[in-house]
Amino acid sequence: MPVTFIPALDGQTIVLGSTIYPDSDVHIDASALPGGLTLSGGGVTLLFQLLPGVERVDLTGLTLTAGFSSTTGGAVDNLGEITLLDCTLHGNSATGAGGAIRNSGKLTLVGCTLYGNSASQGGAIISATTGENFTRLARCTVAGNTASTRGGGLWNFRGETFLIRCTVTANSAAQHSGGGVAASGVAANSAFTRCLNTIIAGNAGSDVARMDAVGLNGFISGGHNLIGTGSALNAFIAAGDLVNVTDPRLAALAGYGGPTPTTPPYSGSAAIDAGGATANPYPVDQRGLPRLVDGDGMGGAQVDIGAVEYDGTEVSATVLNNANAGAGSLRSIPRLLPLRHPTDHLATSSVRHPAPAIGALGTARPPFSRLLLDPGSVLQFRHS
Repeated sequence: MPVTFIPALDGQTIVLGSTIYPDSDVHIDASALPGGLTLSGGGVTLLFQLLPGVERVDLTGLTLTAGFSSTTGGAVDNLGEITLLDCTLHGNSATGAGGAIRNSGKLTLVGCTLYGNSASQGGAIISATTGENFTRLARCTVAGNTASTRGGGLWNFRGETFLIRCTVTANSAAQHSGGGVAASGVAANSAFTRCLNTIIAGNAGSDVARMDAVGLNGFISGGHNLIGTGSALNAFIAAGDLVNVTDPRLAALAGYGGPTPTTPPYSGSAAIDAGGATANPYPVDQRGLPRLVDGDGMGGAQVDIGAVEYDGTEVSATVLNNANAGAGSLRSIPRLLPLRHPTDHLATSSVRHPAPAIGALGTARPPFSRLLLDPGSVLQFRHS
């Protein structure tokens, strides 16, 4: 059942007094509103909870904010099947895990941004799935989220999690505990976090962490990832992977076009033109702009690593006050310009793994995991 909103609600906020429990086949769509629509929990309630057996729930063009849970999942608690498209989740919190989302069902996020969410574990998302359930993010930005223990951006406690052309940056967790992403399979559980063309760098508390000494808790690379630091770096040895990139050279989270805020790369970022020559299965970036662009000016259009493609467009900025630092100050301007960066050199510790010949990826180390993204499109990942 489609649910839409009248034009008079453009840019408005609906404060929910209690949790919404959607039934199957519900599509809540605010994409026709130029200013979007915000659903707020007022800091006292979870926004959406999907019970087991609920399927095909879609949220489009919404901002979910101020959701709160005394247990898990501040904005969305999913035990069914839900897809979020072009949504922003910010300022949500949970006392336990999953500041914005707790997923134990089928969760897909496309073109979404999660920022400013907080929890004890999994500042933005906790994934705890079994069987055919999964957590999948494509063309998403996860930035500025906080966990007091592990998984500042995302904590994959159990099951399959996929990060496809995403940017995970500026999140934080306890030291060595995956400020970006933590994988934490315990006992008989397994947690596999599969990454393709994804940035996980610039987070506090390490970027990728393999937690716990028991169980299977690995990262699996599909190639062309840009990774900073952490205990799981040895998983990123596939074609085109870059590791030890401590400064990914990304702009501050803001509106750079498209329906959600993003963190585009600066000129000179190691992410530019480092994602290979194939744009499929997502030929546009998170903003909806073309993927194949000659960003480094070296000739030949290549995909950038991460959620957003660098297009060489100069972005202007205006100083708003006379403060020494902070938002709107002169000091803040360099981090707002995608074309410029305070330093003029790449991290000397970065390592680029050479790309094999076409068709060689994954042939040496089976088995493969097949994930259907769009009709007729399959990505392959390998254990490393």
